Amino acid sequence: MRFLASLFRGMIPRVSSRSLPSEYAQSVTNADLNQGILKGFYKPSATITLNTTAWRSIFPVKGGATFWVCSEQEANFINAPVYGSGDRFYYTDGVRGKESNYTLASNSGANTYGAPNSTYYLGVPKPSAALTVAVAGTGDGVIGDSVTYMYTFITDWGYEGEPSDPSTTYDVEGGEYTVLSDFEIPVPTGYNIVGIRIYRNSTTSDNQGIWRFGSELMTGVSADYITPAEITANSSQWEDRDSVTSELTLAADLGEAIQCEYYIEPPSALSGLISLPNGVVAAYREKEIYISEPFIHYGFPDDYVARTEFDVKSIGHYGNTIVVGTEGRPYKINGYDPQALQIDHLPDPQSCLFTRAMVSGSGFVLYITPDGLYRISDNGNDLVTKSLFTKEQWKTLLTTSTAYDKTVVAFLYDSKYYGFFQGTADGFIIDFDSDYQNYAEFSLDSTYSVYGGYHDEIDDSLYLLVKIGSIYYIKKWEGSTTHFVATWKSGVIVTYNTFFSCMKVNGDFSADSTGTGTITTTATACVGVGTIFTTQLEVGNVIYDATLKEYREVLSIADNAHLTLVSAFTSNLSGTAFKYNTAMVNIYKSSSLIFTRALNSTSPFRIPSGLGREREIEIKSNVSVYDIKMGQIMEDLRMGDVE
Repeated sequence: MRFLASLFRGMIPRVSSRSLPSEYAQSVTNADLNQGILKGFYKPSATITLNTTAWRSIFPVKGGATFWVCSEQEANFINAPVYGSGDRFYYTDGVRGKESNYTLASNSGANTYGAPNSTYYLGVPKPSAALTVAVAGTGDGVIGDSVTYMYTFITDWGYEGEPSDPSTTYDVEGGEYTVLSDFEIPVPTGYNIVGIRIYRNSTTSDNQGIWRFGSELMTGVSADYITPAEITANSSQWEDRDSVTSELTLAADLGEAIQCEYYIEPPSALSGLISLPNGVVAAYREKEIYISEPFIHYGFPDDYVARTEFDVKSIGHYGNTIVVGTEGRPYKINGYDPQALQIDHLPDPQSCLFTRAMVSGSGFVLYITPDGLYRISDNGNDLVTKSLFTKEQWKTLLTTSTAYDKTVVAFLYDSKYYGFFQGTADGFIIDFDSDYQNYAEFSLDSTYSVYGGYHDEIDDSLYLLVKIGSIYYIKKWEGSTTHFVATWKSGVIVTYNTFFSCMKVNGDFSADSTGTGTITTTATACVGVGTIFTTQLEVGNVIYDATLKEYREVLSIADNAHLTLVSAFTSNLSGTAFKYNTAMVNIYKSSSLIFTRALNSTSPFRIPSGLGREREIEIKSNVSVYDIKMGQIMEDLRMGDVE
């Protein structure tokens, strides 16, 4: 009888621990299993120290240096899909959409993080009232044209917003011209508005019914708009008068037709901003999804607003398809052509539980439902965790005391779903799309509380927003050169009153290290003299006493001189020098721990034999482990399969 685990995979909670194949675990923590071997994830590395502000979202803006935008709200950021935008970005935070760039946000590089130093509102407002028009000059009694006017605001970044309501229509005779007044001056603040454009509809000309730019009204103006200061200097009015004839400007001399008639400013309280490949941006509030004109991120025509039966929790996309997770059923919106929106109410009753747990991938969107992790794609919709969890197990994962009271912040990273429980050091990884679907857990430093993060596609790195004590930090996932201690516990190895007497574990093990100082134990309590437990040891390491020839696992570390062991040495120690190792094995028989040993070489070693039907093997290591063999006799360890 032999046992062999030649591959290491994660958990399948749905399968009983007694029925697991040898390569799967009943528990696994902090383990990188990408190569089928057991090794710990690299620990996060410090990127930047923030402050005590309760930040919840981060986003890097790279203008030579990097400025980390921080928000106290759950915010969604996108880079501007615009040529020569100057590191411009847009975001929504449930309060009001805004935009900025590196220079404005960082105060010209003076700041490295924080709320943006300066922003503009997302959108361009509609002027508050129509223009007042007066006819001036001496008429010849013959109506030359019937005219109506409206005007728009222009920003310094070249955005032009929705036009004002049209003025009253006036008949203008030959020899007459019009005088326009009641412009909204001062202009609305917070939008970066620098100018005004005037449009005219000439109802009796060849261009009747078309609003055209009053380019000929720009005489003496250097830009393609009129500044508010120029209007103010002109007694708060502007004339539509040909500079040569002193009559109304000819319709034929007007400029291009208006393009921004439906560039409506987005409403306040938008959330969930996303950007599609065709230049469309989308966001939501309550039961409404707002969709922009392509490459006009500030213009949201009324006809492009989609509505749902339930309040929206989150939106994502694959390609130009928008996926809407709601408090009820999900929706899909074909956003390829916003002028021909098609919204599909999907039949599956898969409600979206968490706002920041929806992730967008290549050809799919994933989000958390009460039934599991749900995928929507053009190839069909499915519950990707159906083979991993029962519905009740999934509910337990997301629950502390009240159903689904944990909050998950998630990222799609390395083709896996990374879920972090907000405000804790804990989370999980679901390998949902491989041939060997599995689930694993991670637990960062116990002092960590994760509140957000950002997957940077430029350097393909995951950055975490972490609170330690009262200070917030940005830390790079797997950014350091030291590993976590990975834990992998086999399923229950069921035999029929068979004994195992030996074991061999292959890995990159090293000899025991000598600890600093001496230790004294009383049961599982350990007190050190001259020790530095917090830097030399980690939870999951083992301590060795040469006199007793016994190893004991470290359960917790209080400080440099105090720690607790998982189980006591057979005799208390008094002032004993000790050794330790970062790799170890535990063996359980009938759920009881019977053996602990350091993995300090790849040589076979003896284990307590004795009859028993149920055994479990637990490995804890911060170096790579390749396989485990357990046999009745040493000869079994040279054989390569399970019988």
